[in-house]
Amino acid sequence: MAKRARLARTRKAAGLTQEQFAAKLNVDRTTVIRWEAGQHDPLPYMQPKMAGLLHVSQAELRDLLRPPLTQVTELTPTGVSGGPGGLALPQGGLWVPVVADGQPGFLPLDATALPGGRGADQVRSLPTDPGPDVGDRDHTLRAVVELSGEDLKRRNFLAGTAFTAAAFAEPALFAMTAPPAGDAARESGGTRIGMTDVQILADNLAHLRRMDFRYGSGRMRERAVQYLHHEATRLLGGSYSDATGRALLTAVAQCARMAASMAADTGLHTLAQRYYIQALNLAIEAGNRLFAATMLSDMARQVIQNATRQQDARQAASLARSGMTMAGKATPTLAAQLHAVEARAHALSRDSSAVRLAVADAETRYDRYRPDEEPQWLGFYTEAELAADLGRALRDIGESDRATRLLSRTLDGYEPWRVRSRCFVQTDLAAAYLVHDEHDRAVAVTRDALATASEVNSRRAVNRIEGLQRRMGSLDSAVLARLDEEIAEFLRRAREDEDVTA
Repeated sequence: MAKRARLARTRKAAGLTQEQFAAKLNVDRTTVIRWEAGQHDPLPYMQPKMAGLLHVSQAELRDLLRPPLTQVTELTPTGVSGGPGGLALPQGGLWVPVVADGQPGFLPLDATALPGGRGADQVRSLPTDPGPDVGDRDHTLRAVVELSGEDLKRRNFLAGTAFTAAAFAEPALFAMTAPPAGDAARESGGTRIGMTDVQILADNLAHLRRMDFRYGSGRMRERAVQYLHHEATRLLGGSYSDATGRALLTAVAQCARMAASMAADTGLHTLAQRYYIQALNLAIEAGNRLFAATMLSDMARQVIQNATRQQDARQAASLARSGMTMAGKATPTLAAQLHAVEARAHALSRDSSAVRLAVADAETRYDRYRPDEEPQWLGFYTEAELAADLGRALRDIGESDRATRLLSRTLDGYEPWRVRSRCFVQTDLAAAYLVHDEHDRAVAVTRDALATASEVNSRRAVNRIEGLQRRMGSLDSAVLARLDEEIAEFLRRAREDEDVTA
């Protein structure tokens, strides 16, 4: 694969490290590494800003991104569904498969020419090996070590950087088009790691996750990031078989996912985004398409939680659908989760028919649930969590009767340790009652939510209480007005608690 050495030199001449360049473009450093390695192209919307940062024109940038001139020596006929070596065709436009200097690739149809003719310099080389080599995995692991290390060293790391849904597009596209993962074995002479170590890691993760649900991320996040940093570092220096390596990569991906959700729970959404991207990268390196699909689902959730415009709703729905494609033959729970997240995305744009269709698909898929068919890491997504997702989607399109039934069922189905989740659903249920003008019920459930929220250190819980306060403030109701003072007192205490833990 052709490396873009001139692109790297131009970046350095502009005084930018890979990390600095990535931060200014709001992408992950791994993405910059892939650009400079010639593994992937920057998406078109990024290129004007890239040109400005590199102090070049857009035409000069296109030249920097173009691989070195290469002679087209042979046309390779292939089927429509795939290219040389079984490689997938690029998306968009019409492409002709070619072999250039022994490397399979594609030419855009309008640039195709005879050997030596016009367009030979536009060959898009594709990898011939069966998957990423150890160096690619090391890039990902080092990115995780660097990210978690900076997070531990710098309080409120990336807190001043804005979250943008578009930053998920590049890693999602790479994940969807990545070749199969290669051998995950490593013989470094370091500590031997076996499947027992993987199980210990999984057990510790499950414990940390339950503690997070019970007490909130404000009290648990640093511990989780330390664990991620330790395990990613150990993976870089250890020795293990292919099977153990794949299991380890999936387990560390779960660590990164937990770090992401905890960052989001403490209000650090850009940092959460970086962790989600690394979790996706690790899943791809592990060859675990089901976990990669779950990461695309989590990315869609984060977009939904931070949506400010209609385009965000489309982005979230696209990520959820990409998860379905990524998963292939998804398990019933994973398929139900992806359909439920898609329903919530459609609810943002008030597309009632699309919401109802996605809700029906989610329910149909979950009806086929078999516990022994589901991966261990998906065990936290229960029937109660599914009901919560569907209830939120239906509430947002005005179907409050059905929404309140689902949300009430969720509260009945939650385990005692899901304290934060209980608070979220209580605020959702109160909002649904407000839509239905059942103010007395809304007040009662809001008081329950205030009591529950006081047990957890969670910025998301506080945000939901603030959202309820705004909804109630817009309504002319003496019953709701009396509750405002109680909410204000809770928010005052929450701010004090955040100051103590900050």
